[in-house]
Amino acid sequence: MRRKKVVVASGVFDIVHVGHIKYLKKAKQIAGRNGILLVVLARDKLVEKTKGKKPIINEKERKEIIESLKFVDKVILGPSKTNVAEGIKEVIRKYKPSAIVLGYDQEWLREITQKIVSNEPTWKNIKIIKLRKYGSRNSKSSIIKKFYL
Repeated sequence: MRRKKVVVASGVFDIVHVGHIKYLKKAKQIAGRNGILLVVLARDKLVEKTKGKKPIINEKERKEIIESLKFVDKVILGPSKTNVAEGIKEVIRKYKPSAIVLGYDQEWLREITQKIVSNEPTWKNIKIIKLRKYGSRNSKSSIIKKFYL
């Protein structure tokens, strides 16, 4: 029996907006109809460490929001609360994705992921796909500025 194609997408998803939806729909499209879209949600402590502030919505509520999207097959909280590279390695070991899909603003994550994948011979076939931006108002900060500034 052939294993289903697993595609990983990740993010904070703090105040979900249309850019997040398009990103996740494209990731599901890459997985294919019978593939699995696994969403790895950044932990609150990791967000605080990398962005210097806590998310507006806590990780349990963000997880519930993303789980409610009909095209998302599985959502997990990132395995590491403070180390991005260790979290990536753990997800790859456990879920064996054929592709990791990144948003346009995740260049820093692409660099880390590329290094991890290229250093492990059994992971060299994992595709790392960075998507393009879907318009100019696809960020939490642009939404907040629209209403409050």
